[in-house]
Amino acid sequence: MIPEDKRRELEQISQTLQELARSCFYNPSYFSRRFKECYGITVTDFIAKSRLEKAKRLLEETAIPVEEVALECGFGSKNAFYKLFRAHLGMTPKDYRNQVKK
Repeated sequence: MIPEDKRRELEQISQTLQELARSCFYNPSYFSRRFKECYGITVTDFIAKSRLEKAKRLLEETAIPVEEVALECGFGSKNAFYKLFRAHLGMTPKDYRNQVKK
C-alpha cells in the first residue's frame, strides 16, 4: 500500500511514467522497476487506479459530462476511459454515476 502523503504527491504530478521518472531524476525503466519493488504495483497500474479514483469522485460529486471527466482525469480518449472503467468496475461511467446517485 502506498502511503497517503506519497500518493497525493504522485497524483499532483502529471501522470506519465516519463514525467514521474524525470521528477525523481531516474530513467523510466529504472524508476518503473524500483517503484514496483517499493510499492508492489506497477507505475502503469498506479496511474490507472489514480485516474479511476479521481473519475469516480467526479462522477459522484459533479454533473460534469462523462467525456469531460475522461479528459480531466488524463485519459487520451473517451473510449480508453470507458474501456478501463468497465474493466475495473464492471460498468460504464454513466451506469456508475446513476448507481451512486440513487
